[in-house]
Amino acid sequence: MTKITSPIFNDVMLVYMENWQLKYQDEYLDLDVGIFEVLMSLFPFLEQKKSFYIGMIDSNDIEAINSFPVKEIIEEGFLHDIPYWVKLAVEWLDNENNDDLNVYFSTYLNKIVNNKVYEQRTRQIAEKILNYNLQNLDK
Repeated sequence: MTKITSPIFNDVMLVYMENWQLKYQDEYLDLDVGIFEVLMSLFPFLEQKKSFYIGMIDSNDIEAINSFPVKEIIEEGFLHDIPYWVKLAVEWLDNENNDDLNVYFSTYLNKIVNNKVYEQRTRQIAEKILNYNLQNLDK
């Protein structure tokens, strides 16, 4: 079993047994953004890079590494819609370099590109990801 404690909440952990779950206080929850406790608990994981968390997983546990809940963590940042968390979500997405994730989050990215609420750098990264998606769709 792999346990990764939240950077902010001591009673919140990502736990991998056969799949990733959120341990919230003493309850195990599926990583479903429709669950309020999950929605409020996952976004702090954006504060560290994915490589930080992957480094905490036994290198022999390939399934845990390959199934790390990147999509869910990124989505939390977008759902909170606070510029700081959105910026971190965009940076995580940019570092993933994953076409499926880029397409999945394209609606969020489109909302960011021309919205001056977000830092210029965040808007530029969002635009870069969207342009990359368009180039790949043309191929």
